[in-house]
Amino acid sequence: MDAALQTGERYLYHGTSSTAWAAIMHAGKLQARGALPGNWTHTAESHAGVVYLTTAYAAYFAACATRQGDCGVVLEIDVEALHADILCCDEDAYALLDLKNLYPEKSVYELAAMAKEALPTGPEVAAASLQLMGNCGYLADIPLSAVTRVVQIEWQANPELAHAALEPVISPQNYRLFGPAYRKLTRWLFEEVIEGLTETELWSQMQPLPSRRDGLTLLPTKVWQELG
Repeated sequence: MDAALQTGERYLYHGTSSTAWAAIMHAGKLQARGALPGNWTHTAESHAGVVYLTTAYAAYFAACATRQGDCGVVLEIDVEALHADILCCDEDAYALLDLKNLYPEKSVYELAAMAKEALPTGPEVAAASLQLMGNCGYLADIPLSAVTRVVQIEWQANPELAHAALEPVISPQNYRLFGPAYRKLTRWLFEEVIEGLTETELWSQMQPLPSRRDGLTLLPTKVWQELG
């Protein structure tokens, strides 16, 4: 059974910066941060060996990765190009899905640190992670050949989009209420036509799409596919 069918997602997304995207193209692959400093030292540091993927919060992660003078970049990843058995649970999702019941006295940060020591792998746990928080991970490099589309975001040209990108607090509660809206925002970045909200997505009306597409540039595929 293929990875997309097992996870329920054909495409996953990775948010980063234009500086990091240049390094990715130079390396010919999207890599975990390894020994490089992460973006979350103010809370709980991310797993050094995981490439983080999302269905909903790519713009948020791109905004958080952007430094002064940088643009944001969102990569669309074809799940079919990945090895299903090394997809993994996001550590926060694993902490809340399983470890919280086993260690109720520990804080979320402590549980996340424990989760990083033994992340469960496979498409089923990745699917559960996506369903809970909209995020999962991949325990290997992702080749450029798996990247299907790339959009660059000039934040200063679109303050409305910048605000929308930084609005969420990543949590199961946020994803349960606003996940559909942020999934739509991710697809909107790539100029996809977004249909009206269904009745089950009522809460998402509190998070409308930006009114303008200023600052968004879809990069031509030959830019990276020739390198992959």
